[in-house]
Amino acid sequence: MPTSSQSDSNSTGYYFDNPSTRVQHMLGNALVILAFKVDKSLRRQCNYYFLNLAISDFLVVLLQKKF
Repeated sequence: MPTSSQSDSNSTGYYFDNPSTRVQHMLGNALVILAFKVDKSLRRQCNYYFLNLAISDFLVVLLQKKF
């Protein structure tokens, strides 16, 4: 059983602290937001849920502090 002093490369903190992963998250969410803005056929009530998820995930990744 690993102790707290050992680092686990599969931990959530390591995954989100990786700069390339953060950039990929932000680009992916930005594409969803952009597609929603450009394509008016996506503006249906059921798709606003996905827009809200993309916006909130974008903000979480953007505002995440590194410790």
